[in-house]
Amino acid sequence: MIVIKRKSYLLWAMGLGILLLIFTSTYLGVIKKEKVFYSNRVAVLAYHNIDDLLQNPITITIAQFRSQLDYLRTQGFTFIKYEQFKHFLAGGEVPPNAVLVTFDDGYSSFVKSAQLILTQEKIPAINFIITHFLTNPSEGKATYLTSSDIRGVTDRSFVFQCHTDNLHRKVDGYSYLTQRLVINGVKESEYDYHFRIKSDTAACREKLGSLQSNEVDSMAYPYGDYDDTLIPILRQEGIRYAFTVQQGLVDRQNDKMKLPRINAGSPWVTPETLKNNIINAIPCFDPPFNEIPLRDIVQQLDGKVTPTPDHSLILEIDHRKWLIRNSNRAELVEQLEEQTIIFDRSLVTKDHKTYIDLGDLQRLVTRKIKYVKETRRFQLN
Repeated sequence: MIVIKRKSYLLWAMGLGILLLIFTSTYLGVIKKEKVFYSNRVAVLAYHNIDDLLQNPITITIAQFRSQLDYLRTQGFTFIKYEQFKHFLAGGEVPPNAVLVTFDDGYSSFVKSAQLILTQEKIPAINFIITHFLTNPSEGKATYLTSSDIRGVTDRSFVFQCHTDNLHRKVDGYSYLTQRLVINGVKESEYDYHFRIKSDTAACREKLGSLQSNEVDSMAYPYGDYDDTLIPILRQEGIRYAFTVQQGLVDRQNDKMKLPRINAGSPWVTPETLKNNIINAIPCFDPPFNEIPLRDIVQQLDGKVTPTPDHSLILEIDHRKWLIRNSNRAELVEQLEEQTIIFDRSLVTKDHKTYIDLGDLQRLVTRKIKYVKETRRFQLN
């Protein structure tokens, strides 16, 4: 009898353990789902200097840096590599709440302080380097990375990219990267301007390329300044991605040479403030929803919009596939029944995005679509 009781007790305990495991997994799954603030977007964080002694608007302490990263991770954010980011822009997937960490200027604090924390936390990062300082690390207002510092970074998840070679300066309030200089009283010609930008960019890429195995194909604009004349010149010299200081999240619709970021590297940016700044950068929609971005909202609803060679759109959502041939109708495809829906409002294209009326999208989904103000996301009812 004692043996039977022991067996019964063991079976009862095992059953209880399994139930607890199922409950815990389900509960954690719900919590994780609730922490999806955005998907198919990336928050690119911008830092400069990490230093406990120096105090200025672009420097934060080591403790503040660590607390920001730890807090974001506990809140459900996922840090991605530069290669993942480029894959995403090319049409690939990234985790929900994706974050890319970047640094500007190439301060020596990156290897003295930031790198240790990033390595411990397994967080990748990009550092945009002013390559002129690689051989003159003490020439500026702070101490910069040297060529030896970069060679010593063997982890390929740390990528070094361009912040110009020697054009991180201003004249008359404008960046050397965009301003036509006046030399000896003579304004720089367009030819000379193009030559200067090309030469500087080539020098920056060459110096960084010799120090690492990662491809050098991106730039952070000094002071965030750029113009439409500059961009084609940079493309000619191998720059495929460029980062601004404009606030916002990156999605696939962004111009790859005008990518927004979110400032994280100022003393007043607490972990909670940083999270709020990221969430506030999520596009907000206000009723009435006469025009909502089709691809963005469909992605939020776990669907997909794919353009076709003849400029039609394939919309796959809620186990249905629609072919949108023109701006005012959709045809059901790959289904037993035939159905055509005429939109109440024609599709609108602006800023390289296609917009649809919420009511028309609900008719395609055949379900109510609800907008949740707290998360700034749409969901199916």
